[in-house]
Amino acid sequence: MIQERKARTQNLYYSFKNLFGKDHSVKLCEKYELMLAETILINQVLKAKGHITRRNYQYAIDVLKREHGLNHNDIKELFMLANDPQEKRPSLRESASIVRNHFGQKKLAALLEGLWLVAVANGKIAPLERSSITSIAHAVGLNDVENRSARRGAVRRSRVMQTY
Repeated sequence: MIQERKARTQNLYYSFKNLFGKDHSVKLCEKYELMLAETILINQVLKAKGHITRRNYQYAIDVLKREHGLNHNDIKELFMLANDPQEKRPSLRESASIVRNHFGQKKLAALLEGLWLVAVANGKIAPLERSSITSIAHAVGLNDVENRSARRGAVRRSRVMQTY
């Protein structure tokens, strides 16, 4: 089990090293921390849903692919780390703080729209999803107007995506 985790971590490290070029350990750690923080926020929305449909998971993957250009295996690895109770990872508040410190206002709004897109993927937004995303919005420093705007944008995008 421990060997397997070490191998997974090493594979993920080499994937990130290849993705970001030379071994810039500080930059690599910051980028990895940011990706894990985003995954934890997305995972919180998926958990609030109760049951995860294939479409919800696919939208979550698309948010990370669009933001970081990761492949499917790296994204699966991030979700495994975000769900592993024995893994040392940032809390939800710490994740929101990491994201807030690295992103500007527009990127935060785009991330929030991505979270709403994950929530609306199955056609409806559960009350627990709504409260979860609203608390994430406040934690990353966005107000209710920006939150509503992101939700409306996600609903519009979701309708367009479902027509294709």
